[in-house]
Parts: sequence; C-alpha cells; structure tokens
Amino acid sequence: MTSSEFEDGSKLKTALLDLLADDVGIRQQLKALFTAEIRREMERPAGGSGDGKSTALEAQLQQLKSHCRNQLTVLSSRLPTVTAAELQAASAQLISRQWPSATVTEWKVEDPTGLVYGWPEEIRYSLAQLPNEVQILVAVMPMLSKNELAIWLRMVAYYQQCFPTPNLVSAVLTPSTTDEVVSIAAQRQIQVIRLTL
Repeated sequence: MTSSEFEDGSKLKTALLDLLADDVGIRQQLKALFTAEIRREMERPAGGSGDGKSTALEAQLQQLKSHCRNQLTVLSSRLPTVTAAELQAASAQLISRQWPSATVTEWKVEDPTGLVYGWPEEIRYSLAQLPNEVQILVAVMPMLSKNELAIWLRMVAYYQQCFPTPNLVSAVLTPSTTDEVVSIAAQRQIQVIRLTL
C-alpha cells in the first residue's frame, strides 16, 4: 500500500486492525508497551521547571500528557489478549451462556470450490438450535474486522446454499470490534454480540 492509500486513515486503520487480529505476539507487545508507558508517565513529576512558575505552555503540555495517558489506557484495555484457539475452545460455553435454551452443535462441511475463503477448505462454525425452531449460525472470533465480516457473510451464504434454512439467524460473538463493523453487520442482518472477557 502506498502513502496515498492511507490519506483518509480508514485503510490504515483496517490494515492495523487486521494485523492485530492475526498476530497475538504484536497484540501482547503493544499492550506491554502501552502499560509501561502509562506507568512511566504516571511516575513523572507534574511540575515543570521547579521554580514555582507555571506557564501556559506547561499547562497545555500537562493537559496533552493527561489526554494521551487516558487514550493509551483505553487503547491498552481494548487490545484483545485472547487467542482464536482459546475462544474456539470456549465457543460452546460462550454460546450456551448467550442462549441458555439452545442445543449447540459444530457445523463442518467441505467447501471444494473455495466460495468462502477463495480456496478449498473445511468450514467450521457453531450452530445453536433454539426450542422455537430458530437456528443461529454462530462464529466466535477474537476480533471482528471488516475483512472477517466479509468472510462471515460468505460463510452464511454458503451454509444457506448447502442447507436452506428459513429461520436462520446469524451472529458473531467477539470481544473486539468497531462501531462501524457493528453497523455494517446490522445492515446485513448479522447480530454482533460484544463479549467481556
């Protein structure tokens, strides 16, 4: 990608979110760096020159430091530290917690034409069957980006192609996503449920 592709910031943000979603090591390093920086900033003395005079510039600097500290704290707390494997291992429990009356089964089918991912792959997600005959096709993801949402939409379409289901509901459980992704999902009748881990 070129610098001109990042002018509006949205492509850069998407690229960074995708990188964070794919690399647990980077998420952990960023969280450690943010935490260390927050601690260093909190330990620094608030006074400037030590002569008792507070200039307008020093006041603005302190205000900016405070704002940055708050932003780093928020960002650090939002970085998911759970891996995809950990979430998948707990997916049945998370789904049962969300829909206590549902029977949860794992759905697996081969996609020989590569409709979902672009290459042949076994597709796996969970299916929750409610007592009222409603089926919920559910994904549990550590981070839901636009790219992940696009894959999920293809997954739902493939499921409907293989198993036409009139009362199918689609949902994604995730601890990390953006309001924009939630809005896009809602427009496409996908429920996004934010988990607090």
